[in-house]
Amino acid sequence: MWSGERSTNCSPPIFDILAWDTPDALKIILSCLVLLICQVSVSIVFLIHRGTPLVKASGGVLTFLALLSLTGACLSLLLFLGQPGDVLCHLQLPLITIFQTLALSIILSISLQIFFVTEFPKKVAPHLHILQGPGSWLFVLICCAVQAALCGWFVKEEPSLSEFVAKLNINFERAFLSCPVSSDKLAVMQGLNCAMALVSFMSTFMAVKPHHQYNLARDITFSTLIYCVIWVIFIPVYTGLTTNILTVSKSKSIVHVYFTLASNLGLVVAYYFPKCYLLFKNPDYNTPEHFCTFLEGVPPTPPQEEEQQPPPAK
Repeated sequence: MWSGERSTNCSPPIFDILAWDTPDALKIILSCLVLLICQVSVSIVFLIHRGTPLVKASGGVLTFLALLSLTGACLSLLLFLGQPGDVLCHLQLPLITIFQTLALSIILSISLQIFFVTEFPKKVAPHLHILQGPGSWLFVLICCAVQAALCGWFVKEEPSLSEFVAKLNINFERAFLSCPVSSDKLAVMQGLNCAMALVSFMSTFMAVKPHHQYNLARDITFSTLIYCVIWVIFIPVYTGLTTNILTVSKSKSIVHVYFTLASNLGLVVAYYFPKCYLLFKNPDYNTPEHFCTFLEGVPPTPPQEEEQQPPPAK
């Protein structure tokens, strides 16, 4: 309870929320809709071309699972809107994080395949079917299990919304109410995703580009670089907000939503759009010969080596 200025009566505080019909919420919904359109469009294109060498080299079934997880992460951002509650607050951050973990673990598994195929082609070729099949699924499962454990830690240790409100020092008449999220838990959960993106970047940045083949490593390099840069920028922006409950809760929620949207959009645009461009503009390149290194383990031939090879004897 708090008494207003020149008032002799105490009144309960008024909590504002990010209602569905507010301008900020409408902007978030519109942004999510744009991202969903991009994700659904890419999914349709890949579904039409399923079974082709490009889709197989991009992960096959796993690439559809990555798109589905990115869609889930986008839809989970809508949990920031409306009246918050105990259950919703315990689902909000874990759902967003675990969906991103699923997509990034799939990209990381493909990155490691590219690294092994280009760096150790003779040793990896006989076991490529294991890496692309059970090995990839097991790797993705392990990454998601680690993130799920962190999400369980978050749910167990983070106070519920009702406990958070009960412990508030009421010295205000009006404030914005959002789900309580401690910065350390957010840093650990999001840090795992950023670590996977960073390893993916490092695995593909120096990878040998097979001559006359599609450069899968380039798409991963740019998409994971964009992801990492966005979340590095997020740190000073998020921590730079003041701790005044009257203003900061709304700002932190909106900042978190938009940075998550930006990172997901970066993955879709940089990783999937170039493949869609090839499918539409250069369908002749969607052949096994242009993906033989990644599909069959054929040792890559860098352009320099190919130029130095002597012409065949007549």
